[in-house]
Amino acid sequence: MKKLLLLVLLITVLSFENNLIGLPEADDNPVDTDITAIDETIVIGEVTGKKITPYLTGLNTVYAHEDMRTWEDGKKLNNLKKTGISALRYPEGHQTSFWDWEFPYHEAYQDFWNPEYEQNLTRSDSLLLKDQHKNRMLMDDFFEICSEGNIEPVMGINMFQGWMYNRNPESIDKAVRLVKYCLEKDPTITYFFLDNEAGHQQSAVPLKHIPIDDYIDLIPEYSQAIKAVHPGARLIPNIMRWNMVERMVRETGQYWDVYDQHWYYGTGGRWAYFNLEEWREEIESEKHATYIADFKSWKQQYNMNHLELAYLEWNAPPPGLSADSKPSTLSYTMMGLIQADMLMFFAKNNIYMAAAWPLMWEVPGKDTNLKEYNRNFLDKDDSDWLSPSATIFQAFSYLQKGEILENDNDPKSGLRVLTVKRDGNKGYAVLILNKSYNDQIIEVVLPAGVSKITEGKHFTEGKGPQNVEIKTISPQLNNNKTILTIDGTSFAYMLIE
Repeated sequence: MKKLLLLVLLITVLSFENNLIGLPEADDNPVDTDITAIDETIVIGEVTGKKITPYLTGLNTVYAHEDMRTWEDGKKLNNLKKTGISALRYPEGHQTSFWDWEFPYHEAYQDFWNPEYEQNLTRSDSLLLKDQHKNRMLMDDFFEICSEGNIEPVMGINMFQGWMYNRNPESIDKAVRLVKYCLEKDPTITYFFLDNEAGHQQSAVPLKHIPIDDYIDLIPEYSQAIKAVHPGARLIPNIMRWNMVERMVRETGQYWDVYDQHWYYGTGGRWAYFNLEEWREEIESEKHATYIADFKSWKQQYNMNHLELAYLEWNAPPPGLSADSKPSTLSYTMMGLIQADMLMFFAKNNIYMAAAWPLMWEVPGKDTNLKEYNRNFLDKDDSDWLSPSATIFQAFSYLQKGEILENDNDPKSGLRVLTVKRDGNKGYAVLILNKSYNDQIIEVVLPAGVSKITEGKHFTEGKGPQNVEIKTISPQLNNNKTILTIDGTSFAYMLIE
């Protein structure tokens, strides 16, 4: 009899431990967690009135690095569609300053209006360049991808060549011709960004960016010319000194529509520096929260309330971290979690548009090692390859055009929680980032009337491509409550109807 009682007790203990796991490995069975083990209860409340942009999950193309032959099988476009990519920025960032849209075959970063280059470019040279670079992502390719993928095109305007070689009137005329061509390809195109990172690398010889003062002075001329042929165009400037943004709002705010701030995450705002412990403690970036507050204040002060704020270049830190980073290298898992943290910040702070960099970056002649940390979303050669971060972008794509709901999560617990009423009566989404070391068992109290959990995934380090484990989760829904376990240092989402 004693042996039988011990056996029953052992089975009960093992059953209880299995229930605590809460995230099935392969069978995806629903989880029934003992309520006494709950670490935190999150109650979803009322709508906040804060809407999430339809352009949260954008990416940057790199026209000179893409090989359109790798798009022919349709897999790359399909990956963009199923991930929910909502905007593409073209032709890239800094390459915009050297991009000749009417002859997009020059070598990347070539000053095509440099008199020495321009005068010595023979017809045979041009034909050779065109043949060498015929497989680049050209404008027609870009518009076809956007059309088939239901993706918002964001088109670049080259201002640098005109400024550099004292040919601003020609440059403005060239920009107007570009806008007219874009309207022929897509009559609904709206967004045009005005060059890239004015004021950057001002010690370089020769300069590779327009100085900020000159850039601000050029904005009215470009704006008036572009909006004369396309009144609905929304123009997007970008400079590299936040202390100059107020002047741009004050002096030229009536000529543009969306300011573009760039952000490659670094702990404490430092470039290429990452400290895992500090990241765990950070509720949100103080630096970028200050930027948002500043921008809102300037809009009101100078009566420029039509202006919006975007992040058209952003991502986790670069592969080459600084020597004092802890850890010294990043993993694909950490990249995805940092991206989830940043996307949550954008969503919560009403950012108008966001585009991660890059869709793909690869130095010509050198293949990317896909086993090592890199920020590519797609691969140049392998049309099947898709970054593990696609799961992160897909989760946030479900939120686009939705409305943020209140929740009573305490961020001191290590959890960052975003709850959203999805657009189009599609139900609700719950996104949870666990920045703590500890696994946490969470009870989520949902709005009344929910009937089922339709989808759930969990993103963590483990066995899988690039050492990222992506599991399907299927917690039970009892009335309007569910319980799930979130691993330490992981991300999870649920869709509920």
